Amino acid sequence: MTYTAYSEKGMRIGLASTDNFIKWQRHRLEWQEMNNKNAALFPEKINGKYVLLHRPMDKESVGIWIAYSDNLTEWYGHREVMAPLRDGGWESRKIGAGAPPIRTEKGWLLIYHGVDEDEAYRLGAAIFCLDDPSKLLYRYPEPILEPETYYELIGEVPRVVFACGACEVKDKYYVYYGGADKVVCVATIDKEEILGEEISIPSC
Repeated sequence: MTYTAYSEKGMRIGLASTDNFIKWQRHRLEWQEMNNKNAALFPEKINGKYVLLHRPMDKESVGIWIAYSDNLTEWYGHREVMAPLRDGGWESRKIGAGAPPIRTEKGWLLIYHGVDEDEAYRLGAAIFCLDDPSKLLYRYPEPILEPETYYELIGEVPRVVFACGACEVKDKYYVYYGGADKVVCVATIDKEEILGEEISIPSC
């Protein structure tokens, strides 16, 4: 499990493992100390390596970065793989990974969040190459979920939907997300709707 650790020293990516979801073991990540968050670990090794998406804040990054590891401790190859669209739209200020990517027949499906100039958070979707997840193949032009209900509009931080988990169940994807930084919610979408034939994905 990846998580964001916060203290007076700043924000760091945390990594923990468990066999029973009761007792947890924390693991130290060996990379340059930096403010960092929005970590999402790919659910399987790719070309023999662990792969992580993250956003290093000390680099004034507003996009999604990638990193690789042989042992889940030492990470290398950090670089940006997806930037926000600077068009004044729903993700013009910054973007970040959320739920771990899901393997599909068209590529790795990433549910991410985008923030506009008014600090509203929405969810978007993108597809990355299965064999090389640093290659962005497609991003959906419109958000797939935005704050509309009262529990998404009013809370600790208003106008926020922020994905933290996603899974495939039969013919649907279940997306677990936070509403206004106060409640936990779930939304569903049909696989065919998000991966339909009308969506043209280029080859890697």
